[in-house]
Amino acid sequence: MDIRFYPDPQTRLEALKSGQADLAIDLPADATKSLSNDPNFKVVKSKAGRNHLLYVNKLPERVTSEPAVREAVTYAIDRNAYVDVVLDGNAAPGRYMAPASVLGSAASQVAAIPRDLNRSRKVLDDAGWRAGSDGIRTKDGKRLSLKLLGQQEVPESALLLIQANLKDVGIDVEIKKTPDVATRNSLYAQGKGDFDLDLEPPNQNDGNPAFLPVLRMAKRSATNVQFAPDAPPATPNGPAFEAEVTKSDQAKTLPEVQAAAATMMKILINQDYLVVPLADAFRIYGMAKNVDLGDPHPSFTNQTWFSLTMSPPAR
Repeated sequence: MDIRFYPDPQTRLEALKSGQADLAIDLPADATKSLSNDPNFKVVKSKAGRNHLLYVNKLPERVTSEPAVREAVTYAIDRNAYVDVVLDGNAAPGRYMAPASVLGSAASQVAAIPRDLNRSRKVLDDAGWRAGSDGIRTKDGKRLSLKLLGQQEVPESALLLIQANLKDVGIDVEIKKTPDVATRNSLYAQGKGDFDLDLEPPNQNDGNPAFLPVLRMAKRSATNVQFAPDAPPATPNGPAFEAEVTKSDQAKTLPEVQAAAATMMKILINQDYLVVPLADAFRIYGMAKNVDLGDPHPSFTNQTWFSLTMSPPAR
């Protein structure tokens, strides 16, 4: 097997179409229809395994340190539009930080958040943010303007949709381009970055249900301070979050870890509004018509190739 690495999804698609590759993983969402309609190719999708998430910077110098702003952002997002427009239907509306399957029966603890523009506007009104002549809110002479980052692989349509959604409730969004890892790292600046919202599509690469909330939100890491509920300045539920981190570390059974992970997600998503789920995305595998993959895994780092077959091309 000859394996080639192309970091850009569009480049992977072109390699497949040009015959440089027989199988390509993680193709752009908008490629599915064209490939499926082409008799030379086919598309196989995994179950949801990659969750598109907004992480919210809560450091005191950021306007998103204000709970009302975080809540308004959460309820302003149109998750159905994100699925349809950004991912071309290749996802479910976001609810969790990880696939619901890893949480087992504890998944019901985490509530789905609908788009509720009235709630979003009211929470900003109650916090003293008033709409100006251009529709953007101000308070004490300061405009409600947020800086939005996206990982390199995030499509521009995702950033533009969030920008439009937040403008609907009077929040201005400046999109910060991150064309390469160096630029992104400079904007992150070791937990003191110049941004308010960060859009990432992390993957559940670990069997631990608490993998992602602990990795990105536990205060044990210096780079997590901008997101960690119990890192200064602590959010109202910060201590409770760290208590669940400890429970997950010490758990002896899978249900115990699942319960702790679900409680962590409930705090992050439903209570302190530090994580905004956008979509639970499927992985998209494109392949030549003579190639087949019977068990596409939601996490490609855990993909086995035992079911991968390739028949001789038709003459």
